[in-house]
Amino acid sequence: MAILLRSRPRGFTLAELLIAGLLLSIVFVAATTTAVSALKFFSSLKANGPQMEASFAMEHITRKAALANKIVVEQGGTQLKIRWDYQSGSFAPNTTSGYSVGSTLNTADDRWIKYGLMSTRPQSPFAPPGAVPAPPYQIYWKEDTAEAGGVTRSDTRLEPNLTLYAGSSFASPAVNTLRVTLSTQTGTPPKPMMLTTDTVSHAASQ
Repeated sequence: MAILLRSRPRGFTLAELLIAGLLLSIVFVAATTTAVSALKFFSSLKANGPQMEASFAMEHITRKAALANKIVVEQGGTQLKIRWDYQSGSFAPNTTSGYSVGSTLNTADDRWIKYGLMSTRPQSPFAPPGAVPAPPYQIYWKEDTAEAGGVTRSDTRLEPNLTLYAGSSFASPAVNTLRVTLSTQTGTPPKPMMLTTDTVSHAASQ
């Protein structure tokens, strides 16, 4: 009489289990290292974000100022007006008969680039017109066709995540010269950081 023997399911050997555990450990360590590195990278970006945004804002302003033929600072250094005579949408000068090629001394068709440091605090209803806003600030800007009028909170915000603190200002220490100071906080814990740049407009040499 024949006896049928059923084969029992074969399990994993100790060596196979050890190898599998080793491979899983390697994958886990690699994934953890990647996650930690990513967290450090994003934490660094978050901590240094204000510095980067302040640099972008500074470049935006100084590039316009370098091409200006008039610089006006108002309202205690919180409003900046830059007049330039360039074609809309380009950096090609508007020229007129009697002016040298590349000159922007003809101001009949000038545009105005305006910036304003606007307080993040609610404005007091008792504040007099033209009162200097208190920090912290946000920067707003716009293009205009006339010198009259300034920047308001209804205009476009420059660098939406940037907040500036006491010490931030616009100044004109000499004719056709602009000094921009942007004071922010960076790092963890936050530490004060101040950027200051002097820009001499091209009109100063004409």
